[in-house]
Amino acid sequence: MKNQVEIWKDIPGYEGLYKASSFGRIMSYDKFCNNGVSLFLMKGKLLKQSINSSGYYCLCLYKNKVCKSFRIHKIIAMTFLNHI
Repeated sequence: MKNQVEIWKDIPGYEGLYKASSFGRIMSYDKFCNNGVSLFLMKGKLLKQSINSSGYYCLCLYKNKVCKSFRIHKIIAMTFLNHI
């Protein structure tokens, strides 16, 4: 598995907010936030995955201040296999 290239793609439905990698990692994009006084840049970061009670890795993605929980393997399938 040496010399493999990690490919990043936008997650369908979350374009410009989150991207998924071919290695199963999820990352947020940089975004501007308002703290009531000024705008500041919040750098994108790798999201922490947790294991649910069924043993699947999962995380929450936010869009318009609404959280939706996803299993990681479903996000990867939606992103790279273009179905589901």
